[in-house]
Amino acid sequence: MNRRTETFTAAQRKLMVPAHDWQPMIEHKVAGIHGLVPNEPTTWQTGRLMRNARDLALDAVAKFEQWAPRLDAINKNADLSVQGRQRAALEIVTPILEELESQAEAMAEDIETMYRQAQGGLSPVRPLRNGDVVGHAQDREIREFLRGLDDKRRNALHKAMLEGSHPDMVSAVLRAPEAMLSGFTDHDAQRLEAAGIAATHGETLDMLDRMAVAFDDARVSGLRSIDALAGICELRKDGNEVDKRIKAAFAKHPTLAEFRDWLGTIPRPPKQYEPLTEAA
Repeated sequence: MNRRTETFTAAQRKLMVPAHDWQPMIEHKVAGIHGLVPNEPTTWQTGRLMRNARDLALDAVAKFEQWAPRLDAINKNADLSVQGRQRAALEIVTPILEELESQAEAMAEDIETMYRQAQGGLSPVRPLRNGDVVGHAQDREIREFLRGLDDKRRNALHKAMLEGSHPDMVSAVLRAPEAMLSGFTDHDAQRLEAAGIAATHGETLDMLDRMAVAFDDARVSGLRSIDALAGICELRKDGNEVDKRIKAAFAKHPTLAEFRDWLGTIPRPPKQYEPLTEAA
């Protein structure tokens, strides 16, 4: 994913925002997910949940470019008093803030939905088809291998599996009707469930990581845009109505923090991807 900082200039004022290639996220979907629809696999349309985030991020920039020159002209109008300039500016900024607020609220609902569906749909193991003779045989061989190890070697492999290694072993253990068939206790198997999610849904988890970052980046773009526009005529002052509305609309979303924490509990190899900046 090409995440970067972009700078936009209007009326000699700059707006710096995190930017994404949104299309791969918008088009993303996951086939064969169990848990979203009872007793049958379905396709999880994750990309649909990114549309409001994309719209917020792109509209925030568009509104800055469209309205910063007009607000700058009002601010420089010597025929108006300070109060007159602020009244004229507020007539422009208020509907912009209302629209961005609405988009932020829609995005917040998408965050809630994605987190709920991720927890329900990303099962720790994908069932084998009844006719998958090779798959069932491989599972049996893995379980027999693990059961035949001494405790020290088996525990070492268990530790490695908890850290995200040996996904085939993780799946074989979790598909067994009893943990003892692999030489593990029920507690050992329960601890492997997060690793099982990683083994079964590795690529999906990587995309969800990116989407979680993009959600917050869209929030940051909306915040920086309305803050820049409101600041041209000094409409935002600590504790005033505009300030309260901006803070409420673009506060960090607690469910997004929970979602990212949940993703962080799933063991995976270290990523090359690093956050661009600390979100505002």
